[in-house]
Order: sequence, then structure tokens, then C-alpha cells
Amino acid sequence: MADDELEAVFRETAGRCTATLVRILGDVDLAEDAVSEAFAIAAERWPIAGLPPNPGGWITTTARNRAIDRLRRESTRDARQEAAHRLHESDDMNKQPEHPDLDHFVDVVPDDQLRLMFLCCHPALSPDAQVALTLRLLGGLDTKEIAQAFVVPEPTIAQRLVRAKRKLRDNLTDLAEETGISASTLSRLEAGLRHPTLEQILPLASAYGVTLDDLVDAPPTGNPRITLRPIRNKDGSTIIPLTRRVGGIQAYKFVLPAASDNTKPELRTHEGYDWVYVLDGQLRLVLGEHDLLLQPGEVAEFDTRTPHWFGATSSGPVEFLSLIGKQGEKAHVRAAPRPNPSE
Repeated sequence: MADDELEAVFRETAGRCTATLVRILGDVDLAEDAVSEAFAIAAERWPIAGLPPNPGGWITTTARNRAIDRLRRESTRDARQEAAHRLHESDDMNKQPEHPDLDHFVDVVPDDQLRLMFLCCHPALSPDAQVALTLRLLGGLDTKEIAQAFVVPEPTIAQRLVRAKRKLRDNLTDLAEETGISASTLSRLEAGLRHPTLEQILPLASAYGVTLDDLVDAPPTGNPRITLRPIRNKDGSTIIPLTRRVGGIQAYKFVLPAASDNTKPELRTHEGYDWVYVLDGQLRLVLGEHDLLLQPGEVAEFDTRTPHWFGATSSGPVEFLSLIGKQGEKAHVRAAPRPNPSE
């Protein structure tokens, strides 16, 4: 077997095999080292035994077994113990044989590569570090080749890669400390090898500063009284619920896109009482027989059984608040400046 054949196999399979090992091990450095060891073994064995039917499967199997050996040797380290537990848990989930028949294990590679690509493009990394890490882990380029692509000294790229991998590892460690969820569990959740429980979702939502609905990507209900997330309509308007008070006054912020001044209003009626305050832009309010233009700071209140319609004008989009209550329930002013006698 010629050296150029081995190099071709490396170019074709190294990124896929590394992506698969990263998913299983949850450790970029360990996965990269294991794949490098596997190719070193291949360079010794393949010239004698010949190219295996599935080179990628052979490399993945060998790298995985090498990773197991390394984890056993370093089992006194807590992080490695967690990684070993994760690796054996992956065995149970995939139920794959351990040696040559592991070729089918590479069938999941496309998803692994996409997952690794997103990891390399983590927003915590600078754009240069994202590109360098992607070329290294997915493209199979060595440090010298990446340095030539960036036209910078090789030590600069080497340090850039080290810092990028350290930052990814530190981010996971920091999140583990903040949430009380082990780094190995977070890695399995990120890789899709485990479904989160409610006990895990709550601290994750708190750490990321998002709602539970946003974290689990819950589908919108379409009813602004149920979900407090912005609701975007087909006409370009947006409704932002501001309260979730059962049986009381409901507050909403409306954002309407610019519209033609010749738009024909579609009047509607319903039970309730509405108080409207214009924040920005010009609001066109058609109320019964009246066609009004409200400016920022102006207010309108009316019984919603009166036919009415809201719209923007050609001057631009409009933002306004709407407080909607039950029939006869109005907004009451409890404090106001005293009138100036001189006026």
C-alpha cells in the first residue's frame, strides 16, 4: 500500500472519525489523539494486511479501543472516569459489536460531522479560531497547512488551536458548576444521547437566561393569552404579550408594519374595553364613523363593542400598547399634576 493511498484515506475519513469519537467521548483532545493513534497503527498494518473493506469503520473501531485503553490507564482522574462511563453507556445505547462488525457504526457520521461543525463554530470563539478548528478537526489539515492558509507562523496557529479547545472545555466546565449538572451529562445532552429531565431543564434555563419554552423550542400556541412569546403574523405584524393575569386586564405591545393610506379597514367588534397608547410612529384608528390619526404619546380608550380597526400609515411602522379589560373596566388615573391656575 502506497503512502499516497493512506493519505487519501486520511483526508477522506479523519474528519468523520473524529466527529464520531467526539460525540462518544465528549472530549475533543482525546478524540483527536485516538484517531491519530489509529492512523499510526494503520500505517504499520495496512501495507502488510492490505486496505480493509471499510477504512473509516476500521479507524473508528481502533481509535475507540485506544481511547478505552487510555481511559483505563488514567481512571484515577474524575473527568476520565466520567468519560469512560459515557463511552460504555454509548455502547449500551447503540448495541454495536466491538470489532470488525463495527463498520455500521460509521453510518451515523453525517450527523456527527454537522454537530462537530457547530461545535467548532461556537460563538465563544473568534472567527479565526472557528475556521482554524474546523480545518483541523473536520478538514484533517495539520498545523503547518493551516498556518500556510492563514499566512501566519506555525506556532501562532498551534496556540490558536490550543486556546480554542481550552475555551470550549472551560465553557462546559463553567456551565457544569453553575447548574450542578456534571460535564459528562451536559455533553451527552448536547450530543443528543440523552433526553433532559425537568430537574436539568430548570437550571439550564436559569443559566442561559431564557424561558422553558424557548429552551425546549415549544411550538407557539397561536393564542397570545397563553404564551408570552412574541407572535408574528403573516401580515408582518407582531403581538408581544406583556402579562398573564387570569381574568384581569391584559397588556400587549403591537408592532405594525408600514401600510398604504388607502388600506380599507376591516372593522370588528368584541366584548371588552380597550385603552391604547402610541409609543412610536403614527397609528390610524377607525372607531365607528371616526377615522383618527394618533401620534406618539396620545391615548384612546373605547368600548370594543364599537366597530374598530387599527393600522399603520405610509409614514412608517407603528408601535403601541393596548390594555384590554372586561366590559366597563377602564384604566383609572389615581395621580396627576395639579392644574396650573395661571393657565
